[in-house]
Amino acid sequence: MKGFTYRICLVLFACLLVGCGSNEINPGDKVSGFLVTKNEGMDVTYVWDLDCEQEGDAEVYACKTNVGTNANVSVGIYAPRTGSGKDLDTIWEEHSYELFINDRPVNLDAFGYIEIKHPIVGPMRVWDVVIVGDRSGEITFHDKGVVDGESFESTNTIAFSTPTE
Repeated sequence: MKGFTYRICLVLFACLLVGCGSNEINPGDKVSGFLVTKNEGMDVTYVWDLDCEQEGDAEVYACKTNVGTNANVSVGIYAPRTGSGKDLDTIWEEHSYELFINDRPVNLDAFGYIEIKHPIVGPMRVWDVVIVGDRSGEITFHDKGVVDGESFESTNTIAFSTPTE
């Protein structure tokens, strides 16, 4: 009986470690005081519409926006108009993507995805990860992945500030 009790305690301890060690961001979590949520009817600005400047030669960007901006920080995936013959569903199924906010991994499956229509490339699919910019401050997100055989990686810092008059 003593060995059995020891094993039960060991399993419970391991489960506790795994649960406490999970650092993934889920909808409703706060990171550096910013709410990370899903787009549920809010006005959202996509990262490609933010005022961003590349820093040096690397894929590192500094972005500025006003307090009150809700920023979707996921890349958008779209089907090429010609060439590969793949549709958006196929490209989405084949893609790999990782997103980190302030170095914490985002649980993308918990956020899910949404479909939007981009004015230039047409139908797109994006992970539904929105940072609610309801206060001044900065937050950094890093993403990497492979879409239709092409790898990418970038780091962006968004500075939310109150506009000066």
